[in-house]
Amino acid sequence: MSRRRRAGFVSSSSVTVWSADLAAWNPAGAREVAESRLATRRLVTEVAVRASLAERGWGRRAEIVRVCPVCGQTGHGRPTVSGAGHAVGISASASGGYAVVAVGEGHVGIDIEVEGQRGEPPARVLTEAEASALARVEAAQRWRAFLRIWTAKEAVAKADGRGLLAPLNELDASVLVGGPVASVVLGGRGWNVRVCCLPLHGGVIGVVAVATEGPQSVVWKDLAPSRRAGWSRHDSPRRDAAPQLGLSVARG
Repeated sequence: MSRRRRAGFVSSSSVTVWSADLAAWNPAGAREVAESRLATRRLVTEVAVRASLAERGWGRRAEIVRVCPVCGQTGHGRPTVSGAGHAVGISASASGGYAVVAVGEGHVGIDIEVEGQRGEPPARVLTEAEASALARVEAAQRWRAFLRIWTAKEAVAKADGRGLLAPLNELDASVLVGGPVASVVLGGRGWNVRVCCLPLHGGVIGVVAVATEGPQSVVWKDLAPSRRAGWSRHDSPRRDAAPQLGLSVARG
């Protein structure tokens, strides 16, 4: 007889994306100090990872480890998980006072860019197809369209493991200007990318991209601090795809 799945169970074939308002995790306002901002982001990442491991039943013997790929020292660097019995992928990103953390099985990557001051997309990071796709978007909406491309590139680079050292000008994400999901290739390796516009507090929009090795569902969750336990989970899922692309593309 199979065990009954407990409440909050998340399938191992999905990626959980946690979003957090960093100000809520550091209400004293000390996040103006760089060291405090980093510590808050690390806390949010570790809480999100432990929550994801617990949901999947992988957390009993798991340990979160940070090892710097440059100096080899522990205590800093990208977090990894040992002892979970699964290849746990972790990726985190922050922008404009908000953080997102993706946790899943296998290689994952995530990036968030909060819409702020708009400008013209920098041509040096775009492929010819991407520049052409952006040119067909109305000027007022072109910056958001660019962020869809840029977050996809960064998410794939993180999943790939090379980060900004990856040749991002060789990755064509032009199809994501007009759609929420695409398969892209970097260095001969295929990635599935999902991009959405995430509503944040105060009407702020964050453009978020999630990259995985294959097609996986994405479960969106809020991560907020709790007075009793130090953290809490709001399990009502966000919409899996972009609620609205919010873009007007010129035809012809």
